[in-house]
Amino acid sequence: IVVVHYVHSINEEEGTFLTRPENQVNPDNWVLVEDDLVGQYLFRIPMIGRFLVFAQSTTGRIVIILDIILIYILYRLFIKKK
Repeated sequence: IVVVHYVHSINEEEGTFLTRPENQVNPDNWVLVEDDLVGQYLFRIPMIGRFLVFAQSTTGRIVIILDIILIYILYRLFIKKK
């Protein structure tokens, strides 16, 4: 099971981690080792979630397809002829 949680504490001697959910102070009742970690939060891309939700909608898919077709036509008309 993949769960996204915050690291609550690290036991460097044993190489274990305690995690906790975002909205709680108390740690989870399981202990993780380094091999259990799948990923690490490095940065944030603002508003990407809204774009992804839009891209999954019917309107979003149509807009993206039309944009790709328009870019292709403009490329063929203006850049390819040089």
